[in-house]
Amino acid sequence: MALVIQRDEAKPSLMSLFDKTINVEVGSTPKRTFDVHKGLLCYHSEDFFDRLDDAMPQAPTGRYALRDEDPTVFAHFFIWMYTGKLMDEQFEEAPDAVTWELLVDTYLFAYRRQARRFRNACIDALIRKMIITDELTPPPLIVKVWYKIPVPMDPMRRLFVEFFKRSNAKLRNLGTAAVMAYPKELLARVALGGSIEEIPGLWEIRCAFHYHVEGEGYCLESGRALDIIRRETSALWSNTGL
Repeated sequence: MALVIQRDEAKPSLMSLFDKTINVEVGSTPKRTFDVHKGLLCYHSEDFFDRLDDAMPQAPTGRYALRDEDPTVFAHFFIWMYTGKLMDEQFEEAPDAVTWELLVDTYLFAYRRQARRFRNACIDALIRKMIITDELTPPPLIVKVWYKIPVPMDPMRRLFVEFFKRSNAKLRNLGTAAVMAYPKELLARVALGGSIEEIPGLWEIRCAFHYHVEGEGYCLESGRALDIIRRETSALWSNTGL
């Protein structure tokens, strides 16, 4: 089931989202500067809210530096904040250019910055890559990243289990050594998952892998009712411990 977060998300006024801008300098060499509406940045990221909101002591006003972040990744976050779209053009025009590494880096940015809805968008982008490019088995190094994150219930782990359950034939073709390069915990949960016959497609149940606020009745990304998604996916992880 989807991860539920206990958080009060009172909707701010539109004026408060767009009343002030701040220059965000991202990266070091090279460095790129983004002119961002401060309220929008704080609304989509709890981390930025804690650092930049005017109510916080010593909150910066005109300029803020993110030297340890990747300008390319922040650019995707920037575009998503203003358009609600994540890599849509790349998926349509050059899907192979949307690499697993880029998707991982983008998700980890959302994870670090506690950008809940952007994390959901990153999860959707990973599912789109799987569907469009027919890549059902992400490289071992990519998968291992998630097993280093100290969050056992992170939705990405459940998503990788579903990736691999749908890739049994491809996994067999990889050979034993290649398969064993993946985390043993992942392979064990895949083995416990049983048959995938007649289960919903990943895109249709994508909000089962999203983060939702407690009391949220509908997934804001897919528009589907969460109680229906829970019923449709209840059997998926019943034997996996997820």
